[in-house]
Amino acid sequence: MRRWQRLALVALAGAVALGAGSIGYLRWHTRAVVTAAVPAGSHAVATTLDPAASDRLMQVVSDARERLGVPALQVAVVKGGELVWTGAVGWADPPAGRPVTAEDRFHIGSVSKLYTAALVLRLAEEGRLSLEDPVSRFVPDVPNGDRITVRQLLNHTSGLANYTEDTAFNLKTVLLRRRWSVDEVLDVIRQQAPRSAPGTEHYYSNSNYVLLGRIAEVAGGRPFADLLHDEVLRPLGLTNTYLAAGEPESVGTVRGYDVTVLGTGRMGIKLDMERFRAPFETSAFAAGAVTASAADVARFTSGLLGGRLLADSTLQSMLTFVDAPDEDMPAQTGYGLGVRRLVIGGEEMVGHTGTLPGYSNVALYAPAHDHAVAVLSNLSMSDVTDVLAEVQAVLLEPASTR
Repeated sequence: MRRWQRLALVALAGAVALGAGSIGYLRWHTRAVVTAAVPAGSHAVATTLDPAASDRLMQVVSDARERLGVPALQVAVVKGGELVWTGAVGWADPPAGRPVTAEDRFHIGSVSKLYTAALVLRLAEEGRLSLEDPVSRFVPDVPNGDRITVRQLLNHTSGLANYTEDTAFNLKTVLLRRRWSVDEVLDVIRQQAPRSAPGTEHYYSNSNYVLLGRIAEVAGGRPFADLLHDEVLRPLGLTNTYLAAGEPESVGTVRGYDVTVLGTGRMGIKLDMERFRAPFETSAFAAGAVTASAADVARFTSGLLGGRLLADSTLQSMLTFVDAPDEDMPAQTGYGLGVRRLVIGGEEMVGHTGTLPGYSNVALYAPAHDHAVAVLSNLSMSDVTDVLAEVQAVLLEPASTR
């Protein structure tokens, strides 16, 4: 969620500037400590690919981690619905010296939107809601709520402002480390003036997906996490995916870092985001609070976009794209119902990217090759899409050239 970070990290910089009380939020780790060369045994690989291809993929991931200065990278490839390769390299918890494994979970940020969209579309297939329903049917007092449809929330044409660009919201989240309820986030959304009339432009807004999470709860009659499990995760056999909700500890989830505040990355300093994890988890909700392993993310992306979760007609609707120029994502050529369409290395791919403070991720499916690739990292704003392009290049190169 790049727009999520802009004001949040400005607020975080303000916290640092306040003085000694806020300096306690910082844990200083030099590049040498956090991204030192990985010792023997601190990487993990599982594969059904031929050894040459597997070795090439691990080399790509290891080199990318060093080049980007990322504490850990975790990558998975699913082809034809089967997990064929997963690799992890680096540190899940640098202060504790704990290497990352293929089972560790990362916060996947806005890749969560793909999961929320899948859930809403499942509920639509079951007749519990219609994509043409107005928001006001489910959530009262939303600006233009009687004119905004569920479909417009899904493809970001609602015209609603983005609550994660609200200065007061970000100051409370970061300076006060406030934990948010969904109702409190909805109140922030209600207080923001719309950017434009519904249906007139594409504008990427996290507000749309918080509303979709609440709409799913009203239509489905149960908490979002339960619906997500029963309608999406269980049908696809995903057992290492969860909705984070600000628990005191997040067992199995890697520690996240940031290098953008005050330009600390130029000095090789990474800001430990653990103290801010719960505020961001609770404020993200259906817009970005899913945690998962790369293997589960790749399985989900393949299962959804490869046609193994939704009816063909529903998937076709999901993959109907509006023009969606995005300065943060130049490779994007359109946005569907919770789906980015990108061109990576000359290949059209669909899926989503996701940044939550401390994490950057991407999960894409290549329809022409029926494979999905997920790249997860525990560093904000890392160039994970470039890593995915390198992985894709290995997958497509002839075996004779390896």
